[in-house]
Formats: sequence, structure tokens, C-alpha cells
Amino acid sequence: MTGSIRVINKSKGRDQLREGEVGVHVDRTNPDLGNPYVLRDKKSKEQRNIVCDQFERMAEHDMEHGGPIRRAVYALADRVAEGEQIALMCWCKPHRCHADWISDRVRGVVDARAKTAP
Repeated sequence: MTGSIRVINKSKGRDQLREGEVGVHVDRTNPDLGNPYVLRDKKSKEQRNIVCDQFERMAEHDMEHGGPIRRAVYALADRVAEGEQIALMCWCKPHRCHADWISDRVRGVVDARAKTAP
């Protein structure tokens, strides 16, 4: 049984959680999955893209080298594969957010495992 993963806005927090869903904070309070690149102008789409792109480059490098982001992504994938419903909570949604990348990678790990399972 496979669970689910999605991204929600942290400011709306618990109000956005669906029944049975667990919230996982992925803002800078999360030492492994928080985006260390600070968005100075929250209204600037260009700046938002820059900080998200910076996170993605850093995270891809980390994934290739088995760092803490990879371990955290795989731990989330384990939870989803076991049936847990997870909501990644960050301040950016509904705008582009680094958590979109995290969610995509978790789904990719779960899907890849399902394809190779006996």
C-alpha cells in the first residue's frame, strides 16, 4: 500500500492537513530539508526562481553523493511506501517552492522501487 506526499503552506498549517495526513516541516527549521537560500523579496518571481534553482542544484549534488538530503528523501520515501500520507509544510506555497523538488524526488524513489519490486 502506497501513501502520498504533497506540499502545503505552513502558515495555514493544520487547517490544510487532510484526515490521516502527517505534516513535515521543510522550512529552515529542518536542518536537512530546509532551503538555506533566503528569498529577500517574496513578491519577486525572479528571486524565487533563483533560490529554488540554487536549492535544486545543491540537493542534486547531495543526492549524488549520499548526503543528508538524500538520506532525508529516502526516509520520506520509506514512509510513503509504507502507506503514510505526508504533507510537506513550507511558507512558499502556492508559489514555487523547494519542497516541490523534495516531493518529486520522494515520488521518484517510491516509483523506482515499485518498478523493481518482485
